[in-house]
Amino acid sequence: MVESFAFPSASFDDTQLPNLIITKYVLPIVVFTQYWQQLSYPSTILAQHRTKLKLLFGATSIGMFFQFGCTDIVTAKFPTPHDTLRWGGVENETSHVLIVVAITTAFYWLLMDGWRVRLAHTVTFWSVVTTLYVTEGTLALGSKWCTYCLIFSFVYLTDPLWNVPEKVEKAEKAESGKEVLLKPLLR
Repeated sequence: MVESFAFPSASFDDTQLPNLIITKYVLPIVVFTQYWQQLSYPSTILAQHRTKLKLLFGATSIGMFFQFGCTDIVTAKFPTPHDTLRWGGVENETSHVLIVVAITTAFYWLLMDGWRVRLAHTVTFWSVVTTLYVTEGTLALGSKWCTYCLIFSFVYLTDPLWNVPEKVEKAEKAESGKEVLLKPLLR
């Protein structure tokens, strides 16, 4: 197995090459595109600094190129013991992963308009992180992080149900208030 910071040598097993390419080069690009999309949220907040923020987050993805080696298989605990992927063959300290989680959450609150949108992103993200840590005792299992993307897909699909524009909400409250005031008069 190719370790992090290592590159294929003469003794490198050719069967590991696809694993190495996907883990070391493709996964960081996927992570970068997620950050890029999150930082492209349509908002006027820090609009003039979005490109700089995207480049900053892009730099973290470049760091993954150097840190990751081959993805390996480890035993997950939940719901029953089974094989799962550990991206890059690296088990980062939980505190290091939580720093990235906290920074990502801060950017949700800084860059997104509307408390519902902020809350939807934050609750979804922290629910996945908390569930992963409670069930596995680690945040290093890449295959389990994929649930984050699947859950976000559901959250985005249900957007019309929870993301009611504030103007509509105020109008609905005003209408319901009028109805309450008029009911005694209509009897």
